[in-house]
Amino acid sequence: MIDLIQAADDCRQLLRRFQAIEAVATALDAVGSLVQAEKEAKDSLQALNAEVELAKGELSATKLSNKKLLESLKNKQDAEIAIHTELMEKSLEGARKQTELIMTDALEKQQIAQDVVNKLQGAALVLSEQNKSATEALATLKANVAKVQAQANKLLGG
Repeated sequence: MIDLIQAADDCRQLLRRFQAIEAVATALDAVGSLVQAEKEAKDSLQALNAEVELAKGELSATKLSNKKLLESLKNKQDAEIAIHTELMEKSLEGARKQTELIMTDALEKQQIAQDVVNKLQGAALVLSEQNKSATEALATLKANVAKVQAQANKLLGG
């Protein structure tokens, strides 16, 4: 009779351990989500870096274009030179401001993406530790199952 009570207690312990396995499955789902989010963050970071390179190219092209314009204006009358130089300087300042805004925005997005990656890496580490604990709990559970099976075989077998 005491063996049956013990077997019932062992079964209840097994139930609790199976619930721990469910927690492991949930943790694995969370890790998968974090890995996907990390991939998306890295993809976004690559796109932002491409935007930065494009902005640098546009700035170079704008500078070259403005330099040619300045050379052309030097051949005209002094009054026209002053007018066109002022227009060119305004255009260049606008391009610089726009480029600075693009660069600032890209760098902010890059920092945000890096922050997300850092958080995801931290969360992945925590989940890895939880997975390790769950694996250890599973090993203990398997040992207890073996004990319960041995007891059940002993009870059933004689």
